[in-house]
Amino acid sequence: MGPSTFARVSVLRAAGQEAPIRKRWDAIATVIAPALGQLGRIGNNLNQLTRHAHVGGRVDPESLDQLRDEAERLTLAVLALREAPSP
Repeated sequence: MGPSTFARVSVLRAAGQEAPIRKRWDAIATVIAPALGQLGRIGNNLNQLTRHAHVGGRVDPESLDQLRDEAERLTLAVLALREAPSP
């Protein structure tokens, strides 16, 4: 049981409510977790580049190209998951 689940269960039980323990990962979450992780990294990179540009910094075009390429790879990976036969 992770810390968030422990906190949720503890608070609900202290309030006298039933606190069902949910499965940490279901099949869908397991499949999309890598894509969501990569999306988070891309978003972080974009925020850093944006912040740098807003303070007058120069944004390297190569960095923008890499970010665009990562977003394209992620899009293709998600589309491939969507088209994959379900188990």
